[in-house]
Amino acid sequence: MNILTESKDNRINTHNILIEMSYKEYLKHATRILDNNPYQRKRVTSSNTIYSQLKQDMIEGCIIPPIVLALSNNYEKETKNGLEKFIQSNMDDMLILDGLQRTYTLIDAYEEVKKNDGCEEKFLSNIIRAEIYYGINRFGTLYRMLTLNTGQTPMSMRHQIEILYSNLDLESENIKLLKEADGQRISAPGEYKFKDAIDGFVALIQGNYLPMDRTAVLETIKSIETISKEDLNNDLFTQFVKTYHKLFLKINEITSYDRISDYKNDLVDGSSMLFNESGISEPKNFMYATSIESFFSKSQTFTGFGGAIGFLRNKNIISSLNDIEKMIERIDNDENIEWFIYLTEHLHTIKQSSKKLVIRKDFIFTTSLEVYLMSMEIHI
Repeated sequence: MNILTESKDNRINTHNILIEMSYKEYLKHATRILDNNPYQRKRVTSSNTIYSQLKQDMIEGCIIPPIVLALSNNYEKETKNGLEKFIQSNMDDMLILDGLQRTYTLIDAYEEVKKNDGCEEKFLSNIIRAEIYYGINRFGTLYRMLTLNTGQTPMSMRHQIEILYSNLDLESENIKLLKEADGQRISAPGEYKFKDAIDGFVALIQGNYLPMDRTAVLETIKSIETISKEDLNNDLFTQFVKTYHKLFLKINEITSYDRISDYKNDLVDGSSMLFNESGISEPKNFMYATSIESFFSKSQTFTGFGGAIGFLRNKNIISSLNDIEKMIERIDNDENIEWFIYLTEHLHTIKQSSKKLVIRKDFIFTTSLEVYLMSMEIHI
């Protein structure tokens, strides 16, 4: 391994080093780097022809573009030998920011070379370059992943966030993010599905509640434009989840369960014209949620919350999540549940008047939440 240069990336406040190493050195760690991340995407199957040519180029000793790696661990010493030892001892913990498909192809090329007697040693002596960001935080990593993959076939931003926050622990904040692999259902306040939190965060980043159905390049560019406005020294995803939970705690505190129960009884007693005309017999089938806990545990609520914040930010009504947190602290409606009734009936009205459209619940909810949050800004 040979360290060529070291530079400071002032945009994300971390160090970047350029190194050279042999195929043998990289292959020693490549499989571990891939296997170490259960969320890592698989090979891009639509580009087999391109990577088939790349594999042949690697066998012939072609110099390929540098692979870009990231390491959250920081390095304090200044000596070159110490830095080299630091890199070597942390190679297995690296995250690939750019060069995933090249890594897969290099492994395939090695497997092919091993079948040919006398070619293995020459192949393993070939040189590969790598850029390494060390001491980089999660949000800086996300920013670099997006900028490096622009114009290529990147993994989705949702996938990248899953990778970066797969080990996030917020239990000290009484928040638990449940992964699908855990096989757990929401059973207590403060428990949320990890994928719902990610969808809400993506909605915040994009300023849009809609699912990511646009082209990957446009999605990436839009994400870069939004993220570039944020302070990369802050962990925006963690702050987003904490803010969401803070809103749940506040609404849960000031909303009377008895009042919600009374509203359900009123529906049964026929006091709501909308419910009477709906043809629905059970209040639970008419209401978006039957409790504050169920309200905040829904994926549409997360997505609507994120989309609404992005909307308010884009309209310059707020500048950051800190503004939302201050607004939450000032909420006080004396256990009034008019907002809850309004959302329930407004959602039903939109749904009924949009029968000819394929409409998502998160669209309906976001429309209502945007109105509610803006009114909360005005009337607090």
